[in-house]
Amino acid sequence: MAASGIRKLPEFNPSDPSNVAPEWEIYKWNFLIHLDALGLHDATGRRKVGILLSNMGREAVQIYDSFEWAGEGADRYDIDAVLRNFDRHYGVHSIRNVKRQEFLNTKRGNMSIMDYIATLKRKAEHCDYGDQKEGFICDMIINGLNDSKCSEKLMDLPAGDLKLEKVIEICRNVELTTAHLKTLTETATVNKVTTRKSTHPNSSYN
Repeated sequence: MAASGIRKLPEFNPSDPSNVAPEWEIYKWNFLIHLDALGLHDATGRRKVGILLSNMGREAVQIYDSFEWAGEGADRYDIDAVLRNFDRHYGVHSIRNVKRQEFLNTKRGNMSIMDYIATLKRKAEHCDYGDQKEGFICDMIINGLNDSKCSEKLMDLPAGDLKLEKVIEICRNVELTTAHLKTLTETATVNKVTTRKSTHPNSSYN
């Protein structure tokens, strides 16, 4: 049992040795959450690296010992540098290129506007775009909506207002308005048919 009653992470034993990158990404994310849970996000690099390796297991320690370090090897105890080395070892950068291509090839198809945005946001999480992530999502929304009303509203936004939150707000409003107008049209059509039948009750026999 770890400090404060928090359990250790399981050892890193990927189920598919030929496709380790996705499992490593999940493990790495869980490790960072684990550090926060222990209150060690501000701990020294050496301590973070020690916690990582003690959780990952003996095989990971052997992999760590095989890494080459720049200069005097100070990066050995830089948790970011260590995680990057594991990224390279497990092929994360290769799979990231695939994920970026999947993101860029995303088409709206028959999805609603909000479902399309949700799909883009989910795929972008695996692309490692950093601070540019929201910008890429905004570009994909504008270019891939295939909805003239929504696209016009987005294109009219000043550059400084082209933020993901604002883009989502506009798309949501357009979708709600479109759905509302569709409902009104369908209701009007039903009422018109009902009125015609009530006015000419025997019309079906004429």
